[in-house]
Amino acid sequence: MKQTSRQHSFFELITLIFLVIVASYKAAEWSVAGLLPWLHGLFLLTAYLLVRLVADRLHARLGVALFAVTALYLITEIVIQQTTGLHFNLFILSLMQQSGFTSQIGVSGYSLAAVTFFVFAVALIGAQRLKKPFFVLQGRILLASTLALGIAVQGLYGLLFFVGAAEVEDVRRKLPLFTALHPYRSGKILGLVLNERAENPFANRTEIPRKLPDPAARATFSKGAPNIVLVVTDSLRVKELRADRTLAPNLMAWAQSGSLSLDAYSTSNCTHFSFYSMFTGKLPTGFGQARRSKNTVGMLRDFEANGYTITTAEANPLDLYDVASFLFPKTTERYIALEENGARASDQAVTNQTLKILKAAVNSNQPFFHLAYYFGTHYPYDTAFGDDAIDGHTKYLASIRSFDEEIGKLKRALEKNGQLGNTVVIITSDHGEEFLDTGRIGHASRLTDEQVKIPMVIIAPEQAKADPARVRSHMDLMPYILQMVGVETEPGSGPIFLANCSYDFPKGFAVISLEGRADFSYLSGYLTPIRSPNGALADPALQSKAAAELLVKIKN
Repeated sequence: MKQTSRQHSFFELITLIFLVIVASYKAAEWSVAGLLPWLHGLFLLTAYLLVRLVADRLHARLGVALFAVTALYLITEIVIQQTTGLHFNLFILSLMQQSGFTSQIGVSGYSLAAVTFFVFAVALIGAQRLKKPFFVLQGRILLASTLALGIAVQGLYGLLFFVGAAEVEDVRRKLPLFTALHPYRSGKILGLVLNERAENPFANRTEIPRKLPDPAARATFSKGAPNIVLVVTDSLRVKELRADRTLAPNLMAWAQSGSLSLDAYSTSNCTHFSFYSMFTGKLPTGFGQARRSKNTVGMLRDFEANGYTITTAEANPLDLYDVASFLFPKTTERYIALEENGARASDQAVTNQTLKILKAAVNSNQPFFHLAYYFGTHYPYDTAFGDDAIDGHTKYLASIRSFDEEIGKLKRALEKNGQLGNTVVIITSDHGEEFLDTGRIGHASRLTDEQVKIPMVIIAPEQAKADPARVRSHMDLMPYILQMVGVETEPGSGPIFLANCSYDFPKGFAVISLEGRADFSYLSGYLTPIRSPNGALADPALQSKAAAELLVKIKN
């Protein structure tokens, strides 16, 4: 069909240029990889104009709707990136489909719908009424430009990945709507004309094994094994506790009877991966398989097999990504405390339910494992801690004080009931939180200390004593608890492993050892060294290679 010219609105072009720049500016840097944002931005613009041309030929209103949808997407991408450090992608979409999503982000579903409708309507009206001034570009020019820019972007990314340029992954992760040819295929193409650089140990594909634990295996506990009370609060980091220990006086007072670590790590920076590591002692590389297997994995199946009553009290349902379905046995008695008056009321309901369970266990000969999951320290920190005019961090501090009040109630109840003589109490957090400390808000974006450093308090009776120093991360928690009930386990030693949040499988890792820290992006089977959150790159390259080999050796 003969190509004809078309009028393109300057209003649409300028609007999209502005939105693409805002969505991509964090990827800009002074290096060869810094060319990627510019080339990718131009590619997105020419690709849009080409698709707009096709849509307009089909129907004028279809072209206008395309602009509105594109503008809405980019605005959503910018908002999500600024508030979470994540992109508007399948992971975010899957999160939005989970129950309780709007309550977790502190925005009602009606508000989200109203804002979406408003942005879409403004874009529609603007595209219809601001058609002039315009410029003219032929379809063949747009097609050629889009193809050339696409090849340039893919070629530059593939080349930089091939030679092991660490900054290319930092840039890629910050770009919106960026997809690339699989590194294996681009490497094959480039390998025809370039020799693989010997100092790049990551150019070859590295598969991380995903073998699940044997579901038939069961551990036998010692006679008179203690009860276990695991208290987890959401998003509590150590930074504030380090700065002011009077912020949580009950927690600090209780820790004097046991141990307190403010240097422990959550294995990941999001709830579903962290709970997986706490209950399995594994990296969350097996999370996706576990959630689809429909089988119970982790330590609670051992507690069930040894006659323990297993209960939970949850201020927010642990159904996110089916966590409860494969970490909790079918016999688990779950109590969901979704109070209409907010997170603080839900936390208080968790405490009340826990007190009932503790009281009922006094006259019972059956041991118990109880999980108390608090949510007040998670965004939006509840209106009970202040109105919308009060900044988030101030409300966060108030939420920590409120959580500490609940800890005090548990402590007094266990002392009054005389249960501390045969009960292990562990108090920790699933992950941390950022308040623009490194340019991020929230969690699930990067493996910074703010997002992964968490408190770890352990109070244990004399007969169940074990060295609490072995619990350096969530991965050490399960073997430590099993040792408390008489199961021989290997003590925590060697490097600490961290996994960056994603939907089913981590999108990155970090290995912390005596030699230092090495960070990796994980893409389609490839581990690629990247800069750590403080900007450092593991040096020399052999250190990164050794860390990658340790990662690969971990069984899932």
